[in-house]
Amino acid sequence: MDEFDDSNIHTGHVVFGTVLIVLGSVFLLDRLHIVAPWVFALWFPLFLVIFGLSRIVWPSRPGKQIAGVWIALFGGVLLLDQLDILKARESWPVFVIMAGLIMTFRAVGWLPSRQDVINERRHWREARR
Repeated sequence: MDEFDDSNIHTGHVVFGTVLIVLGSVFLLDRLHIVAPWVFALWFPLFLVIFGLSRIVWPSRPGKQIAGVWIALFGGVLLLDQLDILKARESWPVFVIMAGLIMTFRAVGWLPSRQDVINERRHWREARR
């Protein structure tokens, strides 16, 4: 067991701290006139897509795949907006379609139901103890 398996580590704090480090680095690079902030505006949506896809492929715990879908979708819409392919304010039907797909897939059994996810999380927590 290494120090990352310790239950005292708050992953939310780690993520928030990392976000602060990245934001501070972006502001510093801008102030030093090394990189313009608009460059990061193009990379941030791509980061969201990659992060969302990683949550789908390697979920941190059962049921987190759906969150990865929403994160990747949001990043994809932002990326399309940055590339002037689809404006963000015109993309709301994409989210409605995705919600309908998720509901339909859960109904036909292609995705686990909410109760299945809750039971799987309970079993996962008990196995970690």
